[in-house]
Amino acid sequence: MLDAIDTDDCQRVIESVPCLVDIPQAYLEQLQEEGYLPSSPQEERKHARYRFCRNAALQILEDLPLLPRMRKISGAYLSSISIGGAAVLFDEQLYPKERVRIWLASDALAGEVSRCRRISERCYEVGIALDEKIQVHRITRPY
Repeated sequence: MLDAIDTDDCQRVIESVPCLVDIPQAYLEQLQEEGYLPSSPQEERKHARYRFCRNAALQILEDLPLLPRMRKISGAYLSSISIGGAAVLFDEQLYPKERVRIWLASDALAGEVSRCRRISERCYEVGIALDEKIQVHRITRPY
């Protein structure tokens, strides 16, 4: 988490950027469910994931040298979170090692892209390893 981040600042950032993510209807229905997600034996997870779909903004802090990004911040959706990671839906493909900041209504979290999976033309699920462990209940509590 970042020091001296005001929740009003976080909300202003989210509201100030357009969100171009186009979530397919079938996937959107899955996101309506909230709570801890089951894991499978082939997953190598260290912590339980909590499905929690909320508006967010994704800021690219460091892109790849051979792939400079024109847009550095855009709207996104947080789809799940755990103590050490987050999944965000974004409208373009990101690559491992890109550094990002996720702006949420309650906080701003920094981390590194660990994976990216295409769901549809303008919807990618981006896995992010967070720089610092978080308390999931602080992010998911209602305001």
